[in-house]
Amino acid sequence: MSKKIVIKIEKQEFDYDKLAEAIVRAEQDADTKKEIDKKQSETIQREEVIQKRKEILKEKDFSHINCKIWKQARIFFNTLRVFKNMLFVSKKNIKYFSAVDSLINIANSLIFRLIRLTLYLVALFSIILIFFNTNFVICIAVVFVSFTVAQLIRIAENEVENMSNREYAMAIFSGLISIMSLIVSVISILIVK
Repeated sequence: MSKKIVIKIEKQEFDYDKLAEAIVRAEQDADTKKEIDKKQSETIQREEVIQKRKEILKEKDFSHINCKIWKQARIFFNTLRVFKNMLFVSKKNIKYFSAVDSLINIANSLIFRLIRLTLYLVALFSIILIFFNTNFVICIAVVFVSFTVAQLIRIAENEVENMSNREYAMAIFSGLISIMSLIVSVISILIVK
């Protein structure tokens, strides 16, 4: 007694739109993973280069020192040593340095310091004006605003000193230069009148 096995084959339809969407999604996921891996490797390389620079220049971290005067003295002498080492970097180690990045960071830092010093002087001048019977409320408002903005600029100055992204540093430099030129032009207009 033999049994017959009957197999029915039905025609199946494929949804080609869903298949295409799945393929596109898989390609996008692969591209995203490649971008993430590339950014991670760039970050690791950048950190290695920064660490190598610090080793070459013999730069030290003094954030653990609690005494402010001692800490500032150590930072000052360490900066002198780093500057001396930077001027005489050997040819084999020059690949770890970018003079353009350093100059942009220094220029940004100096411009921030200049703006901060100007704001401190404005606050001081406003305090002096209080003793000459000027409007007390306006002088206090000017002191408060200029001192607050100066403190914010101090924080920004610290951020800019250690910036490693060249495009971001260039954008900040361009913005600061345009603000400085605007201030100079307004002052020159006021002086001429």
